[in-house]
Amino acid sequence: MKTKKKKKTGPKMVKVTSSQIKSMGFVEGDDILYVRFKSNDLYLYHNVPEKIFDLFMCAELSNDENKHNEVSLGSMFHYLIRIHPALYPFEKIESV
Repeated sequence: MKTKKKKKTGPKMVKVTSSQIKSMGFVEGDDILYVRFKSNDLYLYHNVPEKIFDLFMCAELSNDENKHNEVSLGSMFHYLIRIHPALYPFEKIESV
């Protein structure tokens, strides 16, 4: 009897308000941040603490409630993740 291999899927992606980022998701336990950019490219960032993902989600809630947020989600992503490739190695897993 053959068993079907279950296809591994990523996390639930949350649409965000950003000029560069389309959506984000997080895999608890694996500490992997998924980021889909407006270009539709999908990147994985490894070793990202859940606290950082929570900060992004708090910023997104703040954006929804108050359109005058002082720090954009894209800026937060840049300064917390993107400029630290040694801390948070990344890989592009989908491209347009």
